[in-house]
Amino acid sequence: RRLKDRLHEMEKSVAADDAYLFATADTNFHRELCMLSGNEVLCRMWEQIARQLTIYVGLSTLMKDREGIVDEHRRLISVLADGKPDQILRALEEHIKAQNEVIDFEGLIARQRASTTRRRRSV
Repeated sequence: RRLKDRLHEMEKSVAADDAYLFATADTNFHRELCMLSGNEVLCRMWEQIARQLTIYVGLSTLMKDREGIVDEHRRLISVLADGKPDQILRALEEHIKAQNEVIDFEGLIARQRASTTRRRRSV
């Protein structure tokens, strides 16, 4: 239920077309997942990187469909509910790979920096 609540926040942010709200909701989904693990060390580690990951997710929405990201999280909830450890591990690995393989973050950052530089020069 707690993960579904976080998923609902993601869905609302898609409907609102708000990239910042979406990135925050996505981060909160993963925070909830860490909390559900009951692993305090993992939770502390998560909090150390949560801000950076909010930025990372926000950048990914510039190149990846938000509804597709919501669908990925919906699938994670389904696999977690089934409770089969090998399928959970596989789903989590696929989720991480999907994020990293689809997005050219270095290229995206370079384009954003170039765009900012052009705007500054034209002012």
